[in-house]
Amino acid sequence: MSTDNAVRSAYEGFVSMLQRITTTTVDPNDAELSTRMVDPGLSDVRTNLATWQAQGQIWVVGDRTGHDIESVQVDRDGLSAVVTVCAVSNDALVPVGEENPIFPPPQTNRGTTTLVNQDGSWRVQETKLTEHWEGVAGCAA
Repeated sequence: MSTDNAVRSAYEGFVSMLQRITTTTVDPNDAELSTRMVDPGLSDVRTNLATWQAQGQIWVVGDRTGHDIESVQVDRDGLSAVVTVCAVSNDALVPVGEENPIFPPPQTNRGTTTLVNQDGSWRVQETKLTEHWEGVAGCAA
């Protein structure tokens, strides 16, 4: 597998893991977190999950939510990479057990995710929002 493909795969695994945790257990101690993330991103995600868990909230994925990887840039040293993503979302943070969540209008975001290679495993270090549009716009238009 090429380095670019390994980074893409690690990023997609991170997204799947995050969606699983935020929409089910909201467990800040989920074992998969430390296999896919490092600080400062790991601490940030755990803090958010602990807050939601304490408040009895869970994430519900909206019907317009999705993302596209726009680019993968691996540093020359092969130890870090940046994934640029365009994402449309209309997710909702709701009380656990909410049967009919009300989804907000979609928003479009472009962001970057930095991954680092630790002992041959790509892990998410941080994510940053770089651009934001109301509706399905900007990079998703």
